[in-house]
Amino acid sequence: EKMSHEVHLFDSAEMLALLPDNDCIRKYSGSSPTETHDISVLYGRVDAILVYSVIQYVFVEGNIFSFLDECLNLLAPGGQLLIGDIPNESMRKRFLESEAGIKFHQKFTEDKSKPSITYNIIEHDKIDDSVVFAVIHRARQQGFHAYVLPQGEALPLQNRREDILIVKP
Repeated sequence: EKMSHEVHLFDSAEMLALLPDNDCIRKYSGSSPTETHDISVLYGRVDAILVYSVIQYVFVEGNIFSFLDECLNLLAPGGQLLIGDIPNESMRKRFLESEAGIKFHQKFTEDKSKPSITYNIIEHDKIDDSVVFAVIHRARQQGFHAYVLPQGEALPLQNRREDILIVKP
């Protein structure tokens, strides 16, 4: 039996134009899938969703929970959502206070100063631990497994970025 797969790509028209056309590829332009398209026909049918290095824009410009809920609606049983390359300000601060972080800062700034770190303040428009854990909690409250994953050491910003994996049982 032949398996058929479809790939649904959501991005700006300029980015989509750079990608090849194929019978199994569906392209949707817009800042979010629901902005210009009814994607409810895909509810419960999607095996994998990759949201890579864009969640910070959703956080600032949209509603991160509406976006998450829409992604979760799409997942088929066993489906997985990877929200990757999340810049986490809390993680960045912890790194910059470490010995390795101080050395990194001094090399980057070309001076011997230590980075100035302030905890327990809300930094609007920046994702921190509270946002990451709120995403995890919201997914789990809807019956999904959800995990925070470290990035591989070979990635350039792994000391301040992480990933979230959500799985529909």
